[in-house]
Amino acid sequence: MTQISIEELKDNFTHFDTDSDGTIELSEFNRLLVALDALVPGESDPIGFDAIDTDGNGRIDFKEFSDWFNNRN
Repeated sequence: MTQISIEELKDNFTHFDTDSDGTIELSEFNRLLVALDALVPGESDPIGFDAIDTDGNGRIDFKEFSDWFNNRN
């Protein structure tokens, strides 16, 4: 895996944070999975979402997103 800069990671996060509230909700997460070709449109993946949402508040913040991105295989 290649490392990307923090700026690129922030750009990716912001791209999927479509309501610009500083978090990624499940519907935004599903769009991310579709873009990664990891989910068929219309399906959902709450298990994957819950694994990234480590504080369990129903939203993925930038720290959670960054931790997930940097720790994926």
